[in-house]
Amino acid sequence: LDDKKIFAVENLFLILALTFGLIITFIGTPLQESDGWEHFIRSVDVSYGNLLAPVVILNHDGGQAVVPDNFGDVVFRTTKPETDEGIEFRNLLKSIKPSKNSMKMTFYAGTMSVFYYPQALGIFIGRLFGLSFYGWVIFGRIVNLLVYIVLSYLAVKITPILKNAMIVIALLPMSLYQAASFSPDSMLNGLCFLFAALVFYYA
Repeated sequence: LDDKKIFAVENLFLILALTFGLIITFIGTPLQESDGWEHFIRSVDVSYGNLLAPVVILNHDGGQAVVPDNFGDVVFRTTKPETDEGIEFRNLLKSIKPSKNSMKMTFYAGTMSVFYYPQALGIFIGRLFGLSFYGWVIFGRIVNLLVYIVLSYLAVKITPILKNAMIVIALLPMSLYQAASFSPDSMLNGLCFLFAALVFYYA
């Protein structure tokens, strides 16, 4: 095997991003990122088929979101650092299995569904396996992280210049924290890396 291919910088990025991204995925208190609860609701809604917002609002009227009919059992809270609140909230999510029946709840959002596709796919996988709400959170985070890593990996591999700089930016704690969350900025950041790499490549 070609040693240069094995130890290419993009492969180093892949190893580091997967390692630290997955650590953040599992140790981070669920849904505590900025607007985390709202992002979760939007991801759940997209997982039920609302794939074209805001161009076309599928499966419900505007100002609504489709969620399990026991969604109200999850009492969201912003947890305080250095307390047991994060553990308590995680245990709450683990203890509640989403109902197979859905309902429409009031929720106003005009954001694009496409940036919630990864998170929604993770939730859909959680629904297929009958996981708890915590399982939905973990799978949503993992898929969002993987999409970010793939986009960033392709960017590093394609760009003919600034590979190391791009890796450093892509591995910043905030970058990985967003990637291992329900934030739509994760996919947007990865696309920006890829766009910049393509510009450098064709230039």
